[in-house]
Amino acid sequence: MVRSIAVDEKAIEGNGDFTPIPNGEKLRVSVYDIKETTIKKEGPNKGKAQAEFTVKVTEEGPFKGREIKYNYLPLFAGAGNAWFLVAFAEAVGWNIDKDTKAVEVPDDLTDVLGVEFIAKIQTVDSQKINPDTNKPYVNNRVNGARKIKAGGGITDPAEKPAWDKL
Repeated sequence: MVRSIAVDEKAIEGNGDFTPIPNGEKLRVSVYDIKETTIKKEGPNKGKAQAEFTVKVTEEGPFKGREIKYNYLPLFAGAGNAWFLVAFAEAVGWNIDKDTKAVEVPDDLTDVLGVEFIAKIQTVDSQKINPDTNKPYVNNRVNGARKIKAGGGITDPAEKPAWDKL
C-alpha cells in the first residue's frame, strides 16, 4: 500500500541550490537564531562558554533567504578569536568598553534576533565526504561582521527588521 500526496510545481522543481556562497563574499544578513553553548571540541577551551548563531541572508540577490549555521562566538576571557566577539558586538549594538577592554554581552542573547549586519562569508571543508566526488562537502560560515549605517553603508548601529521581511 502507498500514499499519494499532492505537491505543487515548486516542490517538483527541486529543493534549491546548495552550492556554497563564494569565499570572501560580503552580504547583508540578519541574526536568525542564537543560543549559549559550550565548546565541545577537545583542547584547552573545551567546556568554555560560546554563542552559537545562525544568520539568514536578507540582501537581494541569488543568496537571499539562505541560512548560514554553526557560527561561534567566544564568551570567555583570553579567547584567541576575541576579535570576532568584538566585531559581532559592534555589528549588533552591544556595548564595548575600550578603557577596560570588555564586551558587555546581554544575559538574553535573543535580544539580537532580527538585527541585520554585513557578514563576511567563509567557505570551509566539512569533515563529511561527498560520496559522488570523494571530496569533503563545503560549508559556509560567518567570519567577519560589520554594522550597517542607516543609509545602507557600514558604520551606524544595525536596525531590527520585522520578522515577516526576513
